[in-house]
Amino acid sequence: MRIESPRFGVIDADASQMIHFGHPLPGFPDCRSFVLIDHDEATPLKWMVSVEQPEISFLLVDSDEIEPSYDVELPDWLLSMLEWKSTDDPHAIGFYTILSAEGDQLFANPLAPIVVNRENRLAVQLIRDEPDLPSRHPVTPVSSQDRDLL
Repeated sequence: MRIESPRFGVIDADASQMIHFGHPLPGFPDCRSFVLIDHDEATPLKWMVSVEQPEISFLLVDSDEIEPSYDVELPDWLLSMLEWKSTDDPHAIGFYTILSAEGDQLFANPLAPIVVNRENRLAVQLIRDEPDLPSRHPVTPVSSQDRDLL
């Protein structure tokens, strides 16, 4: 699949880079399919670029990269949406966190992970109602070059 993005130019993506949301992300009702592309080879950051509206993209990081003990109890309704069965490999479920930047600092939101079934590429954003968790978790300082991309 070829996508023309104002931010990234032409992206030639294959099925292994795609994820699909049965229910769109809050605030983006027309965006259900996304391509995951690496930010660069030196960082674990990824961009999630909308197929339907390529001008929309989100900076992500695998949750294990920021908190190796990151653990989320997944409700049955979410597992059903991901078409995940209890006999499936638990490592087939991946968690990504949308990042935001403030000055030279990146922040992750552990309260709203993107949950992906890596086998079938289905995704859901889980909104967690856990008042004890912070909505902003500092990740790492941002270089001036990377800040321009955000």
